[in-house]
Amino acid sequence: MAFPDTVAPDVADTSPWLTRASRHDKTREDTVKIGVCIKQVPAKDSPIAINEDGRWIREDDLKYELCGPDEYALEAAIQIKEQHGGEVVAVSLGPARSTDVLRTALAKGADRAVHIQLDAPEVTPPLPAAKALAEALSKESFDLILSGLQSDD
Repeated sequence: MAFPDTVAPDVADTSPWLTRASRHDKTREDTVKIGVCIKQVPAKDSPIAINEDGRWIREDDLKYELCGPDEYALEAAIQIKEQHGGEVVAVSLGPARSTDVLRTALAKGADRAVHIQLDAPEVTPPLPAAKALAEALSKESFDLILSGLQSDD
């Protein structure tokens, strides 16, 4: 069976599987709200040394940057916003120094930034960290959440 190349306008307007944004309806009041999870990671050229107690790295010696795959997610969100309107919110979980990547996201085109402060991410168990992130994301009521495929660290 062959499928038609185009969909009749009356079907496209009522089809539940087509999103409002895909219909290019610029007159609607609501816009898509996109959350982008970003992470601060050690720069690729930073020397990594173990601290004195042997449990973690010496963070004072490191330079930090936005995780590469998260940067792609941020760029995709910004492109969606440019095509369909909406708001891009960068979300990062980490210590106070994580505000640097949030500023980077704002400079690249994010509209807002949310910092979930976690002072000792290296000793925080994954479940409490994930719950904190999930709670912050649910409070924002995002229509779409993007993240990188993996982390550079």
